[in-house]
This record gives sequence, structure tokens and C-alpha cells, in this order.
Amino acid sequence: MRAILVLAACLACTPNFQSQSEVVDLRVLAIRTDPPEAQATFDGGVVTAVDDVRVTLLVADPPRMSSVATVTGSLCSPTDSQRCDTGFRLPTLKQQMDQDFGYVIRVPPAAVQSALGSDKLAGFGGIRLQLQIGIEDGDPAGVQSASKTIVYSRKDHVPNHVPLLDGLGLTTDTVSDGTLAPGSPLKLKRGVTRGLRPIPHACPEPPPGSDPCIPASEHYDTVDLKGNKLSLTEQLTYSFFVTKGAEVTRESADEPVKGIAPPDGLTQITLTSTGAGPGKLWVVVRDGRGGESWLVFDWQLDDG
Repeated sequence: MRAILVLAACLACTPNFQSQSEVVDLRVLAIRTDPPEAQATFDGGVVTAVDDVRVTLLVADPPRMSSVATVTGSLCSPTDSQRCDTGFRLPTLKQQMDQDFGYVIRVPPAAVQSALGSDKLAGFGGIRLQLQIGIEDGDPAGVQSASKTIVYSRKDHVPNHVPLLDGLGLTTDTVSDGTLAPGSPLKLKRGVTRGLRPIPHACPEPPPGSDPCIPASEHYDTVDLKGNKLSLTEQLTYSFFVTKGAEVTRESADEPVKGIAPPDGLTQITLTSTGAGPGKLWVVVRDGRGGESWLVFDWQLDDG
């Protein structure tokens, strides 16, 4: 997250850059909004009401998980800098790092109306507001910032939903090693690499009369800039993060075509020589339309 480059007269030296997937200090790993596509009510061309949106932050700072963090937030029309120097200020949140960070945003209709007025596409594909988050917990790095686009649309179609994961498929030496349910510990042995394959929520044929099931990867209809109607399917992408003591071979991956993953998973996790645990593994899924969620696992050294 922070990179310090030291230039020295040493031709034989090889710099040791921290992997983006290794979490050692304060990081905002993901921002979830429920719903990921909020809806607005119009009277003519005027926004009269908008859905509330719940924002949940995936925040980590391994050395300071017992500390109290301060979270500030702002909403504004999208900017090139991804900063909100002006706009709608959110209440300040103070919370312990080992608890879920989240609050409900009740956006004034006037803020959405203002974003629509400054949109060069006049709301095509949705009205976008930019959420800027700042978080500070005493880390020497100071305040860490992150941003997220919140989309508001008219009530003329089925809105996007949050993609969910049902667990992790495990492999050892390309052999299936079961499924890790959400919240279960991931046991690792030294010298043994395990493959990880996120399992997106699927929808088998529901029983008659049951609530409709929403798959992680949704089909949706849209139109392009020429007015052509398109029927598309979301492309899920994954990001993997770990605390020091374990390493992953890939920081990100796409959901495989037709759901057929490589036999060694989408990424592999291995204990380092200093890995004693316990540690954390975070798996974030995004659908490309603003929807994102995650699973968090404790990894443990398995001496058995």
C-alpha cells in the first residue's frame, strides 16, 4: 500500500517490494453497498426520493485490531481525483477495528439531482455519486482513503444485487480437498500448498412457492450508446489478501469460463518459513457493476 523506494549505490542489491496481497498495516480492502444499485423516484425530471444505502467497509490493520478507528465520509458528483472536496458530509464514525464498519446513508434527493445535472451522459446507465472514505486508527501512515461509486437508477428495471460466495473449494496437489464453509478455519501445513477456488452463489431449481434465488453472476439487459439492446452476464472477479506468514500466488483472478476452474484452484496459498499463525485470509468478489462482498477466514498452522 505504501512504497518507499531507497536509491543506493548497490548494483547487486535486489529490492524487496511488499506484495499488494500482503496486509501489514491499515488498509481498506473493499466497500460494499446494499443495494449496489439504488433506485430513485422522479416527478417529471426532478428526483423526489431515493433509496437508503447501507455502506459496509472491509478494513484491516493487523497490528492494531484492538484500536479504535475514526471513519469520515463524503458524497459528491464524480471527480477525476476521486476526492470530494465539496459535497454532502456523512456523520463521523468511531469504532473498534475488530468490529464490522457500517452505516446507512440517507442521501438527500437534491444531492442525486445535482449529480444528474453535472452528468455529461444525462444519467445514461444510472446517476452516479462518489463516496469518499477516510479512516485513521493511529497507524503511522496516517489517514487512509478509499472511494466507491454509488449508482442510482429509475424504477424501470430489476436492479443489480450483491454477489455472494458460498465458500472456498480446496485442493491439495490438484486433488479436491473439500469445501471450506464461511467462517471455518483454514488449516495449513508447512511445505504444503493448497489451492483456493471461490464458490459463487448458484441457484438450483427452487421448490415451488419459494422466494426467487439470485445467483452471484446475474443476467441483465441494457442498451449501448447507440440505443441497441444488449443481454449480458456479469463477469465476476476475485481479489485475495493475507496477513504476514502466508502467501498467495495470485492477487486477483477472474471467474473461469463456464465455471470450470484449473485443478489447482484460482490461486494457491502457502505458509512462509515464519508462518506460525493464526492469520487472516480475505476473499473479495466483484461483479463489475458496483456489487461486491467478501469472505474472511482465519488460517491456522496445522501440526497434525
